[in-house]
Amino acid sequence: MSYRLVASALAATVLAPCVAFGQPAADPPPKAGLIELELNKIEQNQGACRAYFVVENGTEETIKDLSLDVFVFDRTEVIAQRVGLSFNDIRPNRRKVVLFDLTGSCEDVGELLVNDILTCDIDTGEQLIDCDQAVATRSRASIEFVF
Repeated sequence: MSYRLVASALAATVLAPCVAFGQPAADPPPKAGLIELELNKIEQNQGACRAYFVVENGTEETIKDLSLDVFVFDRTEVIAQRVGLSFNDIRPNRRKVVLFDLTGSCEDVGELLVNDILTCDIDTGEQLIDCDQAVATRSRASIEFVF
């Protein structure tokens, strides 16, 4: 094997990741058929803990109202509060950011548990069929968000 061929192969191997690294990664589309709820971050906002959720609607329907019954657990796994979270007008195959303020300090929050789906209405006024199977949760924050 010639020196030029080895040098070219080595350069391609070394430079290819650098070229790919310099390009911004495109956000993947929402997973088909799923309503993905991500707890993206939390931050203290005066006397409340502000929670930022990213909602991705991978269904073919506009979700007019998705209301959740959520329990907030503290760091010792004791229920601290119960809240209702509503996500409105989530268009198909789109992402949306929704903010909620939880009472108290973010340092005290250990987990958010979706206890139940209260409503899952589409824009026709009907319920989304199998909504409980379509909802998926994840967290990028320092606390868990589970269903």
